[in-house]
Amino acid sequence: QDSNSMSTVAVVKGDSKSNLQVTLVREDLGTTYQAGGSTIVRMRLRKVGTTTVLPTSAGVVATLVNNNYIFDLGTFLTHSDVSEGYYEGEIELEFGDTSPSTFQTIFDPVSIQVREAFG
Repeated sequence: QDSNSMSTVAVVKGDSKSNLQVTLVREDLGTTYQAGGSTIVRMRLRKVGTTTVLPTSAGVVATLVNNNYIFDLGTFLTHSDVSEGYYEGEIELEFGDTSPSTFQTIFDPVSIQVREAFG
């Protein structure tokens, strides 16, 4: 998804192999942004209407495949703190260029809807 076509991602609680593919696009150039030099690309998650970032966020790290970031949501969806409802994800790029590391946050959050599994 790029910042111009964000929509809600629908997932099921308990799924251990749900992936989310994200393409970062520079608005000024309209080109794919690969975050060169970043050492970690993660998604920090919280339930909509709250300010508490879920501890499962540490496990939602992306891998870069063909200009797309693939986030494995299994850690998030199988965590006991996650229940049915709406969540928002903030993509954060960490660069190991200095000590301490520097960060860049993607402005547009990812919208995620979680529903309970059928029995």
